[in-house]
Amino acid sequence: MRKLRRFAVAAVVVCLTVPAFAVTYVVPPDREMVQLADAIFVATAADSRVEINATGAIVTVHELEIGRSLKGDFSAGTTIRLTERGGAIGGRASFVPGGAHYAKGARYLVFATVELDGNVRTWGMALGQFRFVTAGAAGEILVRPTDDVRGLTAESGAVHVERPRHAARFIEYVAGIVAQTVAPDETYFLASADAALVPEADATRDSYLTSYGAVKFRWSTPSATFRTYGAPPSGVDAPAALDAGIAAWNSDPNTSITLSNGGWTTTANTDPDTADS
Repeated sequence: MRKLRRFAVAAVVVCLTVPAFAVTYVVPPDREMVQLADAIFVATAADSRVEINATGAIVTVHELEIGRSLKGDFSAGTTIRLTERGGAIGGRASFVPGGAHYAKGARYLVFATVELDGNVRTWGMALGQFRFVTAGAAGEILVRPTDDVRGLTAESGAVHVERPRHAARFIEYVAGIVAQTVAPDETYFLASADAALVPEADATRDSYLTSYGAVKFRWSTPSATFRTYGAPPSGVDAPAALDAGIAAWNSDPNTSITLSNGGWTTTANTDPDTADS
């Protein structure tokens, strides 16, 4: 069941696109994310590097030093490698909208998944990443990369509104859910007026896809076609959501890239250089 739910989240992430190089998620409640993640920990980003993996895909490997382990087999005091799709190396670049990025020296609460290939990745892309931020009277809070987390709530289908979380209370809630010692009531959310959200400025917007260090790159053509592979997640009208996301993108006056829906395909495309057309 856990693998099926994980696929459902990934499918929605790939299918739905909105302006500003973001993705649209079906956002699960925090208690469900705690249950589905293979590991949860507090860690500080130490270093990162870009590699080409065995399949020829460009990946960025982030090394994080774990300060506290809340779930899983990774212990405090050890260093973990998170392998995320995308990066720039040797004149090639790959960009994955909604992917998790880690800034050296920053602290994070990370929900992680261990894939079949043994690599550890952030669970649900940007959904599983929370950054520690100091916000005035509220003290230390946890925020997702707000430019990237947009979408619908999994429980009601309503538009998801991202809210800051009180860091200490949220961490203790996660630990309690893992240990099954607390009620699932979410008492750690803060009103936006009480906590200043600090989105990460890690991407060059406008007509640029993104920026990795000093390397900036653009789409090779001003149009892109999305083809959807695999079974749609249960309970979600994926074709309608994809059409709505594409319409929202194309209606934005700030984008110079036109998207179109290429329909469903039964053929998986595993070539990282031709995954988008």
